[in-house]
This record gives sequence, C-alpha cells and structure tokens, in this order.
Amino acid sequence: MPAVHGMLADGATVITATHRLARTLRLDWDRRQAESGLTVWQSADILSLDAWIRRSWDAALVLGRPAGARRLISEDESRLLWRRVISRWAGRSARSASDVGVLVPLASSAWRLCQAWDIGLAGLQAAADSEDARAFAAWAADYQRLLLDGQWLDMAGAMQALTADFAAGLLPAPPQLGWMAFDPWPPAHAALNEALAKAGCTTVMLETPATRAEVSVVGCADESDELVQAAGWARQRLLDAPGASIAVIIPELGQRADAVRRSFLEILAPGWQLHPPSVLPLSLSVGRVLADYPVVHAALRLLQASAGQPDFELLSHVLRSVYSGGATAEQGGRAELELRLRTAPAGHVSRELLLAQARRFAPRLAQDFAAATALPGNSDRRLLPSQWSALFSRMLDVWGWPGERHLDSEEFQAAMAWQELLQGWAACDEVAGSIALHAALAAVEGMARDRPFMPEGNLDGLQILSLEEAVGLRFDHLWVCGMTADRWPPAPHPHALVPLPLQRAAAIPAAAPATLQAWAERRFAQLCGCAGELVLSWARQRSDAELLMSPLLTMFPGVLPEPEPVASSSVAESSLPVDRHPDRHAVAASARLDSATRDPPPAWPAGQRVRGGARLLSTQAECPARAFIEARLHGKELPRPGRPLDPPTRGNLLHRLLERLYGQPECREGLAVVSEERLATLFAGLIDGVLDEGLPPADAFLCRLRQLERTRLWSQLLALVALESEWGSFSVETETTRLLSMGSLDLKLRMDRVDSFAGGLQLVIDYKTGTFRPKSWCGERLQDCQLPLYAVATGCRGVAVLQFTPGAVLVRGVGDPALGLAGLATPQDFFSDPALDWTGVVKRWRSQLELLAAEFAAGDFRVDPANTKKASGQYAVLTGVYAGEEADA
Repeated sequence: MPAVHGMLADGATVITATHRLARTLRLDWDRRQAESGLTVWQSADILSLDAWIRRSWDAALVLGRPAGARRLISEDESRLLWRRVISRWAGRSARSASDVGVLVPLASSAWRLCQAWDIGLAGLQAAADSEDARAFAAWAADYQRLLLDGQWLDMAGAMQALTADFAAGLLPAPPQLGWMAFDPWPPAHAALNEALAKAGCTTVMLETPATRAEVSVVGCADESDELVQAAGWARQRLLDAPGASIAVIIPELGQRADAVRRSFLEILAPGWQLHPPSVLPLSLSVGRVLADYPVVHAALRLLQASAGQPDFELLSHVLRSVYSGGATAEQGGRAELELRLRTAPAGHVSRELLLAQARRFAPRLAQDFAAATALPGNSDRRLLPSQWSALFSRMLDVWGWPGERHLDSEEFQAAMAWQELLQGWAACDEVAGSIALHAALAAVEGMARDRPFMPEGNLDGLQILSLEEAVGLRFDHLWVCGMTADRWPPAPHPHALVPLPLQRAAAIPAAAPATLQAWAERRFAQLCGCAGELVLSWARQRSDAELLMSPLLTMFPGVLPEPEPVASSSVAESSLPVDRHPDRHAVAASARLDSATRDPPPAWPAGQRVRGGARLLSTQAECPARAFIEARLHGKELPRPGRPLDPPTRGNLLHRLLERLYGQPECREGLAVVSEERLATLFAGLIDGVLDEGLPPADAFLCRLRQLERTRLWSQLLALVALESEWGSFSVETETTRLLSMGSLDLKLRMDRVDSFAGGLQLVIDYKTGTFRPKSWCGERLQDCQLPLYAVATGCRGVAVLQFTPGAVLVRGVGDPALGLAGLATPQDFFSDPALDWTGVVKRWRSQLELLAAEFAAGDFRVDPANTKKASGQYAVLTGVYAGEEADA
C-alpha cells in the first residue's frame, strides 16, 4: 500500500474503520521496516477511530479544553446507564430481566446510529410511529439526561465535542491524517473531517490499491458443502503457498462461528478433537461472547455458588469443572458427590447437606466453599463496583480459579480478558454507585454476555473473516462464501428502534433498497480488487429453501445466470476442491475387512430370579435392548435431579399416605366407613411423616410447599372417599407380594392394593397420578405389563387403575361384570370382542407375557426403529440407536 506507507513515513496518522485493519497495517509496517534492514524505527501511528477519539479526549483533558470538561465513560459504563434506563421502564411495564438484557445492546446500537447520522432527540420524538420507537425515544431522553447530570460523555458525544474543539481551533490537529476503509461515511465523520481541515490538518481518504484478480465462481450443494469446499481449497493453498495471506470471508460469521470452526478444523487439522495442534492453523475474526468461554463460565458459576444458596444445576457445574483448585485430585470424589446430590430431597440442596457430603467425598471443595461463601458477608451489604471487583477476585482465589492444570492459549487469553473485565467493572463506581451482591453479580455477568471475545490466532495461518472485518484488507488468496441473490445485494434491514422515515431521510444504507444496492456494489467491487486469486461461492440450498446465485456474479465471463456446479472465468476447474474430506481416500485405502463370529448371549438360567418384575417385561415390550442392559448388565441411568413436588415426588407421597391409611385397622374396609372427623384425625397424625420423605421439615425453603401439598393430598383423599362410597362392602389389602414363574423367569411382584368383594371376588388396583392409556393392554404386543401380570399371578377377577386428577378419582380398567363396579369395563367392551370373557382376557395376557419372557431369556437386544425413545438418551452409546439412523441415511 504505497500511499499508506508514504504517509506513515512522513509521520502522518491513519485512522481505520476496524481494530483488525489497524493491527494488520501496523504489522505490515513493522515487517517492511525489518525487511529494509532497520533494527530500530518509529512506530506507525495507526489507530481505530475509537482509540483515536480516546487519545484526543485525553489531550483535551490535559489542555483544559471544553471536550475534556466532561468525563469520557467506557462502553461498559454506557451499557450500565442503558440498563438503568431500560430497567426503570421494564419495572413500569412488567417486563422481565431477560427482556432488559436483550434491549440494552439494541438501544445502545440505535443511539450510536442516531448520533452518527445526525438524527436528533427531537426528531425521534416527533417521528415515533410505533410502541418500540416511542419507547426508544423516551429511553434516549433519559439516557441523555443521565449523561448531562453526571457530566459524562459517551464515545458518540466525545466525537461531537472534539469536532467542536477542532473547529474552534482549541485543539492541535495532526499535520496529516488518513481515513481508511470507511464506507458508509456518515455525517458525524464528515463533520469531524471538516473540523480537522479547518484546524490545518491535511486529510486524505485512503483506499486499498485494486488488484486484477483471477476469479472463479463455485456453486455448492448447500451451505455445509460450501464450507467443506472452502476448507479444502484453503488447505491446498496453505500447502502450495507457505507464507501467503489466505482468507475466507463468511457472511453472518457471528451466528455460525462454532460450526465454521469445526468444519475447517476437521479438514485443516484432522483429529483435532483428540489431539489438538499446539498452534491452530486458522484464526476467526468473530468469536463467542466472553461468558461462553469455559474458563470464564466457570468463574461466573463459582461466584454465584459463593453468593447464596446454590441449586443443584449450579453445584453440578462447579463439581464437574476443571477450573477450580483440587479438581484433578478430587475428580472421583466430586463425581460421587454430584451423584449423591442428585437424590437430594425435592432436589433442594441445603448448605448443611452440601458441606456434610463434601467433607466426606471432596474435603478441598468443602473447605473452599465454606471460605468463599463467608467472604460476601450480609446479603444486604452494598458496595461500590471497585470493592465488589476486589472481593470477586478474592473469592476466585479461594476457589483456586482457574485451576491447577496448564491453560492452553485460548483459555489463557480468555482468563486475561476476564481480568480486564473485572478491571473495567472496578472503574464503574461513579456510574453504578453502591449496589448489593446479587445486582453486582448480574452486572458482571451481563458485561461478560455483552462482550464479544476472539482469542488471537495464528496470523500466518488461514484467516476466517466476517464481511465487516475484511474491509480494507489485502490478500494473496481469498474465498468469499454466501454469494446468493438474497445476500448480494441484501434486503434492507433498518434498525428496529429508529423510525424508518428518519433512517431513509438520513440516507442510511441499510434502510432503503437503492442505498443498500449502491453500497453492495461498492463493497463487491472492493472484494474483487483485494486479492490475487478470488473464489466466489454460493449455495444452492439453505435448509429446505432453494437459493439463487447473486446477479452480481454474471459480470464475469463464462458465468451464466444458472451456472453448472463449478464455473470458472480464469481458473481451471480441477484446481478447486471436490472431496468432502481430503483424507477420506487414504482412510478408505487403509481399511481392512474384519469378520466377527456370531456370539449371542447365553440363555437366562431357568428358575433364576430376575430383578425388575413387572417393569422388566414392560421395558422388554417397548425396547428389548434397554431391558437387556438394565436386567442383565445391571446398567442404570444417572438419576435426574429432583425438583420440589415434581410428578414422581407427588405420586410417591400419595402412595405412602394411602399405604399408611389402609394399614390402620379401621380403614381396612375402605375409607368411606370412617367418619370425616376421624379421617381428618388419622390424616393429621400421618401426613407429617409422609411429607418428611419428600419435603424435609428443617428446610425453610420447603415449608410453604409442605402446606400446599398437605391441602392437595387432603382434597384427593376426600375424592377417593366419594368414590369408595359407591362400591358397597369390601376389604383392602396393601403392599401384597407374589412370586410368579413366567417361562424360565422367576419374578417377584409387589401390588399396591388388592380389594376383596362379596363372594371372594378380587380386584387388583394400582394408583396413577399421571397419564394412563388403557388401550396399551389391547395391542398384539402388550405394552404396560404391570396389571396384566398381577392378573395372571393372583387369579383376581379384574384390574383397575385409580387415576387421581385435580378434581376427582377415575376408575380405568377391565374386569368380570360380577364385580359390579361403575367405570370398570367388561372384557367384551374393552377389547371390542363379543365372545371374550375374563378368563379369556387372562389367557390372552398370559400368552403375551410368556412371549416377552421368552424373548428376554433368549438375550433379545433389538431396537424398534419406530420407537427409539427408550433406546436413546444415556443408553444410546450401548444401543447404537443413532448409528443406525446414520446408516439408514
């Protein structure tokens, strides 16, 4: 770039549109000086616009000029002000905290847009034509008032103040100044440039010299194929031209960064997941937000765990993290502790329970947790951000963050960025004031979620850039993805909070088709002249939508409006990648065919008891592979952490209550024979012991839930009394056990309840508080085997489910008409078979159950392709259910 280097040699200042361009120009300047034989040289004065404004404001402050009379706040402080303004509005309009988190960056960007394009507050208020626009106008007024009251300037305000000082001759301007890669050129920039010229500065608009490129156009099957082809091309260029500048531009890179990174690494560094390269062969210009990096995510979780009563999900993150002291030495103990906490009553982990269990399995963690939670002190304590920042650092030191293992480059840079964030938070005393602990934690986490962070990558490797970050750069080889008609030119995308007429009147490019078309053509022309080799690709499909090639591509010779998969204007087709993976042929050639002899599992030994009872055969009916894993291999899923009064807990409480009530001698002939007053006395004597099993009384958090559950159980008990009052005389037997031989299996069964009616007729009953499908008993393959198995084992005359709903208890079942119970279907009606009686039902069920037992005993390990739910989840690695889907595809 001769013009740039000439200006820099004369001591000029160059202001760039992006930080990346400034860094690239400085590196290029230093490289050229070193190549010329110099060992010492003057650093180039190249800055991004924000950095130059801050430097100029510092000068105004030192010289006592008007621009320096008000303090320039940081971007973090500006976001805090916006959060304060929008939080007040959200409180009045009943919006949630998550709404505020979304609106803060949106409002901040709208304000910067208005300031850059000379859209004033009065214009905003007058033109507000929607609820969103009116809300933003009100926020902007409040935000501006806060700035004035605090005597603060944000970055946009500092530019305006500096413009006034330069125009008035109050600030010394640089002799020469070059603007580089600013497109569009908003009025605020033009006003600053005019003020600098008035102050005696010679200003120049610098452009990257255009290069005549060899251009290729590539049509790809879809966006995934486009990434693979671009990665294959980049790999070949890295091998053929070491030291060359090679880049791939990907639109909407911020939304696809993780997928793009994986796709390119699979081709540039095969096996990178298991053996990460010491230096990654690529660098992305757009990364995740800082909070999403594991080492920072761990810091936030550790602070939250120290700030109050952590729930299981938070504790699970802490226990599984490698970024705390003792994580490696105690990894086994912490895993055991995590499993134990999963079974905490009602899923609520008290501090006392955590410390008691942690001292047993992870003493270092128990020590650190106790010390860290003691640091914040009273939860109502209010401190300044600088004080909270120092306290957060001490809390993390107590935890031993970021751990004892060696951090890789990405982790180290993210940890350093976190420290910079805390330092930035510490500088927010004046804006934030004194706040409580949880507000401070929310503010720090909000800053981490608002702050994009991309670790410095390998500058000699492949550069993967967004369109915005590529502006002004020069490459030897460049591939541009996404050249589809819906992106080139793109559809207008005006800002959602600024009235559209104001945006169009200001000629903001994104607001109108004409201005956006002109910008897209200029940007495309710049891309076509910034590399020696240029590949432009487009995808024919995105998800299920068919795409068209951008009409801009038809300017190249030989490219038709509907090109073949690969069309080139000056590069041979064979030079472009066609393989989806560069190593696939080598891998395929190295493969050898292995044959395995059939090795079926041995048959289940006859007469040997099998664990699981009715549940085993129900599982066999739905998923034989799962039944094999659980009953033969004794596999079990990790328990899911409980939740206060989740459906299983409620069902268990009801079962326990009824079991203990029917165990009372006066209730063995049903609850309807007991007076309501006496029943209330029995209930009062039993309910506390029942609730203790699921809702510990010592836990203050669960006290209100105990009251609610007591009321619910009493209402359901009264509904059951109303039902039993219609049944006449009967007796109840609970928790009855039976032994049953089914084929070669010996099963032990335990029944909730068996009722005996006149004439010795028995009805086996099960309680359900969730959904129940009676038709699961009617299919050719029996699904819910529990009550059919009880019917075969007991010789009863019917089976029924008592389904507890909020307002009533329903009878769902089938049995002999001689039982005479309302809600109990006859075999003929239940199975839609006029010739079927109860004996035939039991015979039918027995044959179905014997078939399931025989399948299990033979070692059946099938997965039903039409019902893979039971084979998925934690068992998927054993059942291979997903591998089967891939094979089918």
